[in-house]
Amino acid sequence: MADMAEFPYDRIWDMVIIGGGCAGLGCAIYASRNQFETLVLEKKFVGGTLALTYEVENYPGFFNPPISGMELTQKFEEHARYFGTKFHYAEAIKLENDGPYRLVHTNEGKVLRARTVTIAIGTEVNKLPAKNHDKFYGKGISYCATCDAPFFKDKRVIVVGGGESAFEEAYYLTRFAREVYLVHRRQQFRASPIAVERLRSAPNVEFILDTVVTEIHGNEQVEAVTLKNVKTKEERHFPTDGVFVFIGHHPRTEWLEGYLELERGYIKVNYQQETSVPGVYAAGDICLGAEKQAVISAGHGATAAIKARNYVDGINWPDRVGKEAAVPRQG
Repeated sequence: MADMAEFPYDRIWDMVIIGGGCAGLGCAIYASRNQFETLVLEKKFVGGTLALTYEVENYPGFFNPPISGMELTQKFEEHARYFGTKFHYAEAIKLENDGPYRLVHTNEGKVLRARTVTIAIGTEVNKLPAKNHDKFYGKGISYCATCDAPFFKDKRVIVVGGGESAFEEAYYLTRFAREVYLVHRRQQFRASPIAVERLRSAPNVEFILDTVVTEIHGNEQVEAVTLKNVKTKEERHFPTDGVFVFIGHHPRTEWLEGYLELERGYIKVNYQQETSVPGVYAAGDICLGAEKQAVISAGHGATAAIKARNYVDGINWPDRVGKEAAVPRQG
């Protein structure tokens, strides 16, 4: 699916942005506003994981009342489209060089040609390492409370995790579920103090700490889990109607190995979001050492777009022989 009836694969883009989350959309706004011919390539849906967040209360300008992740990312997309960004739904599977150009191969068997590329693919959720996970995935196991909480109205659920997402999503679940149990393998949390205190104050929440989920039980749907205390090694059968999992993320950059410099799967960049390949930038959670915050990801994207403009202006492009080399600028 694309914005155009016949997608122009023979077009030369000033920038192809791989990924339509905060980082990609922040990049698109800046690139398009500077009159780059800009394409966002997204394999699933625009907005990324932030679009699945019930409330965002730490993005500047949106605090009272908080804005939903879906609404915020829709505003990002509208902003990008306003300046002329195009969108195409396909997956990037390979990057390579062709002289000064960068080629983006897609799962459609097509190739996009670009002067610059920004990789903003984010990360993927870690699966719960429990027996029978795959059997019950989508049948009581969920990775998105915002998506699935209404299905658990007046039911008993557990939330696995100790970070910001776990606390935010658990708090959202308190509006639907009769009982919410937060299961975490340690006593300490990675979530912010305000998120921890808010969840603790909810009347239908209990904390089960120093504990992991080792097995899922049920027939057609989740009916119970096995909980194991990591200190005492004691196990117990715990009835529940649902399991919501928020235990971190991991990079999926196997397709970039041998092309970009990676570390533990994350893309290495400098403070200008430049990768080891000239004309290729990275932004957001996929960058090594990046703080996983929407405002930071959007800033990464903006930085990449600014540096990409400078890069494009400094090259005499073969398709512009006899033409002005620089991309026209605006404001």
